[in-house]
Amino acid sequence: MTIDLSSLQGLDPNGPEWEAARKRLILDYIDTCPEERQIALLEFQGLLDQARAKMTSLEFLMFLQEQMLENLLNLDDQLTYLKNTISDSTESSPEP
Repeated sequence: MTIDLSSLQGLDPNGPEWEAARKRLILDYIDTCPEERQIALLEFQGLLDQARAKMTSLEFLMFLQEQMLENLLNLDDQLTYLKNTISDSTESSPEP
């Protein structure tokens, strides 16, 4: 899906119109996601909005970077676990 950000152009990034347009874009995107993911996405967006409200732009970008790194490390751990599980199960399987 392509998100058209043109509705934000020309709006004051600190103004209520920009925030309303931003919120509409986010909700429109979430509406395109599978229903079973929408609640989690809305909760996640709420957490991001809370963090964004408390931080400067630079602090928020650094927060996002830290979160992405943590998610990548967690994913790496999960993939390593799956690889080891598969490897263990193939090694212990009797050969035909």
